[in-house]
Amino acid sequence: LFLVISSTTMDPEQIVRLRERLLQCAVCMDEYKDPRILPCHHTLCFECIESIVQSSSSTGRFFKCPQCRADTAVPIGGAKELPINFYIISLQDELGIKVS
Repeated sequence: LFLVISSTTMDPEQIVRLRERLLQCAVCMDEYKDPRILPCHHTLCFECIESIVQSSSSTGRFFKCPQCRADTAVPIGGAKELPINFYIISLQDELGIKVS
């Protein structure tokens, strides 16, 4: 899936719907902050993943994706080793979303 977006050609309602559908973390329900890709291809905020891992009952080695319930192994170096979702970051940049 390749998506080209220009905030100057979209009406504000379309941008709001796009943000809600593609740029909102399923855990914190905010726009992604430091988005990381899980092996199941879902994306979560780094801090949300850290929180899930810490509350996991399997000594922080595995957790279930909150969207599809897939078992997810935490990389040896921790959640910071999960790949950054640069696609999400570029969408945020294109839409002028500032996330701190």
